[in-house]
Amino acid sequence: MIRLALAMSLLTLPILARAQCAELVPLDRDEARQMMSVMMAPEADPLEQLFAFEDLMCADEPVLRNMALRTGASSPSADVRGQILMRSLFEKVVLQIELGEGEPVDPKYRRNLREPGVMTLDVVYRDPARGCMSFDAGAGGACSASSIAEFSGTTMTMKVDRSPRKFLLTGRFDYDHGDTVEGKVVFNDVRYPATIRLF
Repeated sequence: MIRLALAMSLLTLPILARAQCAELVPLDRDEARQMMSVMMAPEADPLEQLFAFEDLMCADEPVLRNMALRTGASSPSADVRGQILMRSLFEKVVLQIELGEGEPVDPKYRRNLREPGVMTLDVVYRDPARGCMSFDAGAGGACSASSIAEFSGTTMTMKVDRSPRKFLLTGRFDYDHGDTVEGKVVFNDVRYPATIRLF
């Protein structure tokens, strides 16, 4: 379901985290503290940071998972930040894309312009192994080629084609650091600067 709406906060749900892990596990305070120290240490080995992040994301405490995302967002490792991008968006039940001022790819498409606002896409399927998620049901337990966001490192590309309903969205987002990822989308032949809030 697509709709333009005001931004709203999204809950981090245990069921979504469980989709990334065999099971959610309890971590005692010493374990959690040690893993978080590895995440925060700029001199830490990137592989150790990645393992610490994955373990924290399987914790049964939502607060620990959220802290892992926020801490990893400042990591100098592109591999860790790539996981931050994918896992933070996998945690969402609704993907919100904040659109800026649009510019038609050709003047004849000016009628397709939309006011700046928030476009939302319901996330209905996630595949951590393939690194993709879909926004339409009926993909048969896989990411749909016509409704997909794919992750490669710190980049997310997306395409949603709902022909013949005159709905075509493509976009690319590149993540650096912080709690947002910036990019550009083309929606029905109009380009928009776009922002997605990760957490």
